[in-house]
Amino acid sequence: MEVFIRHQDKNKRKEEAVNFFIEHKTNSYISHSEIMSGRAKSTTEWSENFADILSAELDEDDCNLITIEDIHNKIIGIAILRIYRKYLIIEDMIVDGSLRGMSLGKKLMDFIHNFAAEQKIKALFLESGINNDKAHSFFEKNGFEKVSVTYIKTLSE
Repeated sequence: MEVFIRHQDKNKRKEEAVNFFIEHKTNSYISHSEIMSGRAKSTTEWSENFADILSAELDEDDCNLITIEDIHNKIIGIAILRIYRKYLIIEDMIVDGSLRGMSLGKKLMDFIHNFAAEQKIKALFLESGINNDKAHSFFEKNGFEKVSVTYIKTLSE
């Protein structure tokens, strides 16, 4: 499958990227940053304001949007990246589930690695929802190591 991976002008493709994320997110994707950012209400429930929150995040200067597109310029995968000092944080990475097994995630990760090398990045970081087992396997196959575990204790409001 021929695809194109590129940095996006966030203003031109932001709405499409947000809609793609909404269409392809699952509850297993939720991790502590989704809760802390307000994208999710809990480990099992997304916020009804998800689109507005993600859209505002994409407007931030340090946010990089990478897309995978098919030959018709349809977004079939996205990554949202931030650079913090000499570290690159993969905030989000989602590929159309119906296209999994076609090495799109690998191509996207290779693009991210090349971008990181160009930026003289020291290490890549990412987090993943506790039940996102397929993603965990993918990350480990791509050289990532588990370095921490995050816990939550919800208090009454």
